[in-house]
Amino acid sequence: MEPVYQRFGMIIFQNGKRVFFKHNQLNINMANTVAVTTNKFETNNFLSQLGYNVPIGKSFSNHPYDEKYGRGIKDGCLYAQELGFPVILKPNNKSQGTLVCKVSNVKEFYDIATKIVKKRKDFLLVEKFYSNYADYRIVVLDGRVLSAYQRIPLTVTGDGKKNILELLKEKQKHFKEIGRPVKEIDLNDFRMINHLKNEGKDLNYVPSEKENVVLLDNANLSSGGTALELTDEMAEEYRKLAISIAHDMNLELCGIDILTPTIKKWCKNYIVLEINSAPGLDNYAFIGDKQKKYVDSIYLQILRYIESRN
Repeated sequence: MEPVYQRFGMIIFQNGKRVFFKHNQLNINMANTVAVTTNKFETNNFLSQLGYNVPIGKSFSNHPYDEKYGRGIKDGCLYAQELGFPVILKPNNKSQGTLVCKVSNVKEFYDIATKIVKKRKDFLLVEKFYSNYADYRIVVLDGRVLSAYQRIPLTVTGDGKKNILELLKEKQKHFKEIGRPVKEIDLNDFRMINHLKNEGKDLNYVPSEKENVVLLDNANLSSGGTALELTDEMAEEYRKLAISIAHDMNLELCGIDILTPTIKKWCKNYIVLEINSAPGLDNYAFIGDKQKKYVDSIYLQILRYIESRN
């Protein structure tokens, strides 16, 4: 490991081969392919051209060029109204669920859009909200599926005594105790406040015993979500779909996020939500001992694949 910041490292194999990595990004995929998949709008364009289902949506920004040609923030709001609220707003080039939010009206739209396009650093994606769909990730390596799991948004479970804020602090404390590398949960996250408000709740609400309260609209594990292992229960059509997407996008290793009612039964109206060219499994590993051993075996397969490549 690089000794000061410990963000970069080098792996030296027994055969003398060397590969570098940054965080959880291993040197597997081609740089230009990675560049495309980090741009959600362009990824959707290519996937659509290749015949895959992608979210209905468009990109907007506060740049004068886009405003001139009908792709400004006001145009984005009009488009959101055309789609029909609620809609999903997200930054085009951010990862780990950063600023992903479901908005239910014009005021919420402008509040969130302003945060996303602040200082013109990112484009705003406005996408249709798909109700009654669950979020799944399928990890593919070299034409085969390594794992598939459902991603469940940040949730607290009531005990009939503590309010949501107290339950959330307990969950955050637990994450720290087990060393789970989840991002620090912002107890004042505007997305959480908005979500609870739309559900008629706030942080002072006391859930009944065993009542589950979802706190965020995105299901990223790095935002505090959890995972349900479903590799062996996944319908064969989704396995073939994931392998096909990885092949067509020229990715050796990737995590493919899919929206569908259930991954156990094929649905032709699936949605390819995103593609991650450097899928991290660290948060998944902290769900339990079984998952940790499973992730260890997956990383070992990845390393052996890198070692064997010319």
